[in-house]
Amino acid sequence: DFQRIRQLRNIADGGFRLARDRFDRRGQFASLRAARDKALAASPGSAAALDYTRFEQLLDGREIDAAETAEAVAAQPGEVGPRFTHALALLRADRAAEALAVFDDFDVIVRDLPPSPRAVAIAVLAANGHASAAAGLAAGLDRRLLSPGAWALIAPQIR
Repeated sequence: DFQRIRQLRNIADGGFRLARDRFDRRGQFASLRAARDKALAASPGSAAALDYTRFEQLLDGREIDAAETAEAVAAQPGEVGPRFTHALALLRADRAAEALAVFDDFDVIVRDLPPSPRAVAIAVLAANGHASAAAGLAAGLDRRLLSPGAWALIAPQIR
C-alpha cells in the first residue's frame, strides 16, 4: 500500500535525521552507520539515509557526481544535510565558489552545526579565501568528534 510505504519512509527519514545529528555530535560513527543501515532496511528510498551514504563516501575521498547531489538538494530544499553533501561534492570537484553558493539562500550558523558538516563549512570558507574565519572555526572543533575524512578537510586550517 502506497500510503504505508510513504509513512515508513517518513519515519525512517525523520528517525535517521535525529540519529545523524546525535551520533555526529558525539563522534559515534559506527552507531551512525548502523542507524543508516537500519533506515535503509526499513525504507530503501530513505532520502536522509541515502544522503548520508553520499556524504560518507565523499568524506572517504570517493567521487560523487555533483549533479546527483544537486538533485537531492532540489528534492529537499529545506534540509541541511543534502546542502552540505552537495557543497562537499562541489568542493571535491574544485568548484569552491559554487560550494559556497549552495548556502546563498539558506542561513547556517556554523558553530551550531554537528562536527562533520561544520568541517565541510570550514573547508568551503577556506577554499573561498576566508582562511582567518575558517581557522577560528576549526580551532573550536574537537578532533575526537571527527571522522578521518572530516579531519582531513580542516587539518590545514589548524594553527
